[in-house]
Amino acid sequence: MEKSGYGRDGIYRSLRPTLVLPKDSNLSLVSFLFRNSDSYPHKPALIDADLSITLSFSELKSIVIKVAHGLLNLGISKSDVVLIFAPNSYQFPICFLAITSIGAVATTANPLYTTSELSKQIKDSNPKLVITVPELWEKVKGFNLPAVFLGPKEVSLPLESGSRIRSFHSLVESGGSNSDFPASDVKQSDISTLLYSSGTTGC
Repeated sequence: MEKSGYGRDGIYRSLRPTLVLPKDSNLSLVSFLFRNSDSYPHKPALIDADLSITLSFSELKSIVIKVAHGLLNLGISKSDVVLIFAPNSYQFPICFLAITSIGAVATTANPLYTTSELSKQIKDSNPKLVITVPELWEKVKGFNLPAVFLGPKEVSLPLESGSRIRSFHSLVESGGSNSDFPASDVKQSDISTLLYSSGTTGC
């Protein structure tokens, strides 16, 4: 391999040492993340500096569990794709972890995308749900996907939304008082994320 990282086969490989992954093939991303969290439940796990919100490992695990159950209640199941089309916030990684914890697949899109750019990714990935914010609704409403709006508890939903749109907080509440992740057969070899970029996919 060349010093640049590009091999003679044209494939780029990191010059860093090969990452050692856990040997348990049934260990999922989320179970790996929280595997020892009971030993440090009050340590900060997620910080949103803009909103001055800090979630401890215990709090993060609890809310991810509720969102995971909430997604199942919406009919999302293993291998279903969920589009996250939203700016950064503490709710973004919560949704991502909840999606992957049930074996569903997260696909993320740049909130600066136009509707035309977004349509290519939606056509290719075929999401069953979009997680977004009210400010971006005009870009996605034409795709006729059920949606979850991130934001404050009192986030306003479009008048025409009916039952197809709910808030992040109602999704959490629909997860009930569950204290364990939903039973799911998630393996290291399962797809967790579909990533797109303007540089490599033309989207």
